[in-house]
Amino acid sequence: MPYIPQSEKEKEQQQQGLTKPVLSGGGGLVGTTGQASSKPTQSGSWTNLQNYLMANAGQGERMAGQVAGGIEKQAREQKQALGGLEQEYQRQSVKPSYDLSQAQQFKQALGGQYTGPKSLSDIEGYSGVVSGMKGVGEKAALGKTEAGRTQLLSEAYARPQYGAGQKRLDQLLVQGAPGAREKIGSVSGYEKLIEELTPAEQRAAQTYQERTQQAQKEKGKAQEEMGKRVKALSGGLQSKYQQLVQENAATENEIQRIRGMQETGIPASNYLTPTYGQASAERVATPEDVAQIRALADIAGGEQYFDPTLTNLYYNPGLAGTATRTQVGFNEAGYKGAVQQEQTRLAQEAAARAAAEQERLRQEEIRKQWLSANR
Repeated sequence: MPYIPQSEKEKEQQQQGLTKPVLSGGGGLVGTTGQASSKPTQSGSWTNLQNYLMANAGQGERMAGQVAGGIEKQAREQKQALGGLEQEYQRQSVKPSYDLSQAQQFKQALGGQYTGPKSLSDIEGYSGVVSGMKGVGEKAALGKTEAGRTQLLSEAYARPQYGAGQKRLDQLLVQGAPGAREKIGSVSGYEKLIEELTPAEQRAAQTYQERTQQAQKEKGKAQEEMGKRVKALSGGLQSKYQQLVQENAATENEIQRIRGMQETGIPASNYLTPTYGQASAERVATPEDVAQIRALADIAGGEQYFDPTLTNLYYNPGLAGTATRTQVGFNEAGYKGAVQQEQTRLAQEAAARAAAEQERLRQEEIRKQWLSANR
């Protein structure tokens, strides 16, 4: 509140007790009437309002400047708060990027969801900034009317002893000060301070859209990687299955060859007890293969990326390791022994027939000699 300078005569009168200092405004304005007053006015002990206003020339503009400065300071603080809000949003809005060698990150990438803040309102302190900016705008709007400026003065210099008369004197000082109204009115531009929130929210929305799109790109990469892993795993099983099929086929050819063998009238098939194997891509899988399938399913949240082979193993892991090979089952030693025994038998029969023939020929020679001797 302005201070009224005292003349030397007034000082002397005050010292003699003829006058006394009087409070007459919200800012603690102090002055003298210049003469003893028998009856104080409503706003203090001033009997000459014009002298009061003249004595406080310049104070109204200073008061207006303080009010405007206060609003400007609040506006700067709210702008800084908004800037901090944006910085925090950007800090939390991390661009999606995943290390697919890590199961948990791989899983997150497949989800394709951006988990950061969607808007500025998700940042702590947002409501306070909004409230503060609206408050500045409301104060700035008050500077456009006399009633509003009076309210601003009341708020700026408010204290318990700041009465209605003091408020009125301050209002008169501001009204009568050249440039005071303009100073308070200069902050009217802050009336729409809240509108600065819109571009900030738009920037946040743009960031959110970019992050969401990036999350979808990362999902595409993760799906591609999942496809590669599924193909590699399933391809490995198919390769092992085909190899076993070829081996079993070769064994079956060997069975057919043996089945056609026959020596000394003894068929080799009599000594053949083949066992035909069971083979499939699922059956050739190992426990390690099943573990990989389970790990991929955990990352993907199910079997939706699997082909029929992996899906079957996912639901029927007991099939793994049940593949069998075709076995010839040929008792070669028994067959050779039978052949040898048959060959011995046939040789013995041939020897007996030869001996019988020799005996017959000998008897025939004896008969011929007897006939010749008895003619």
